[in-house]
Amino acid sequence: MSNKFDDIIGQELIKSFLLTSIRRGKVSHAYVIEGDKGMGKKLIANTFAAYLVCDGKSSCGVCESCRLSSGGSHPDIITVLPEKKQIGVDDIRQVIKSISIKPYMADKKVVIIPDADGITKEAQNALLKVLEEPPEYVVFIILIQNAELLLDTILSRVMKLSLTPYTEADVKKVLGGESALIAASENNIGKALALSGDETYLEMRDNCLHQIENLIGTNQICIFDTVNFFEKNKDESGKILDIMLAFFRDIVFIKLGQKDLLGNKDKTESLVRLAEKTELFGAFKATQYITEAQKMHSRNVNYGILITALSNGCWEVLNGRNSRSSF
Repeated sequence: MSNKFDDIIGQELIKSFLLTSIRRGKVSHAYVIEGDKGMGKKLIANTFAAYLVCDGKSSCGVCESCRLSSGGSHPDIITVLPEKKQIGVDDIRQVIKSISIKPYMADKKVVIIPDADGITKEAQNALLKVLEEPPEYVVFIILIQNAELLLDTILSRVMKLSLTPYTEADVKKVLGGESALIAASENNIGKALALSGDETYLEMRDNCLHQIENLIGTNQICIFDTVNFFEKNKDESGKILDIMLAFFRDIVFIKLGQKDLLGNKDKTESLVRLAEKTELFGAFKATQYITEAQKMHSRNVNYGILITALSNGCWEVLNGRNSRSSF
């Protein structure tokens, strides 16, 4: 018999576990679903919630509860949408107030807390109180990229489910045959879908590879080309840093003799050629510089200074010189 979880690609173990818990009437009062952005945490949570409020606990798709949950308007499914960037104590207090009222239609009231990585300590303490003595009809589903950000006392009171990496075959089911996007998505279905909708991504990727050729080249004047490239594409700077980091990681893997770990397999020939022109230390230091630049960029450090320091620093270490640049 088919079920709505069949529409979700991958994560077979977690889907089976949740479905079995529903069918056996062994649903926990709280779950933490952990996984990187784009791995389908929200889809799994919404599907699970639809089962819990369905009249027949089967996500039949025809009962009133299913129609409402499908449209995102079921009164017994509460999704926490904070007014500010972080989930604060006031948001949790509002949840506590909402669950003090028994379900309107179903025999369960489901609370989904998405993007919980930014939840404040005060909000966690407020949440802990209700997790210690939850109403019997409430099910919490907390979505987070890193469960270690939650208090140990919260983790001890929930069922933790960690999503597993997708396979290349899983991503192919979504994308079809675009091998470049499959490689660049790092087997993350959400990222793959986002890239497939970005018409300029493949061109940008080729341009980034050219900039790496500049930085590995012995002519220091090429640094100016890279700085100009960053300046010209300032609005895409986050994407550029991500792409360049992925390329340099692949160069490190090649230097270590681990080609099977390449993320950009379709660029293997070019990456091998570039790896032959630099040392392992230089490629590894470049990944560190880019990672640090990403952090500084998120803190709104002066963009011109940042990209100049990054370009100079990478060129020096890639050409066997001690970098004088710092971030």
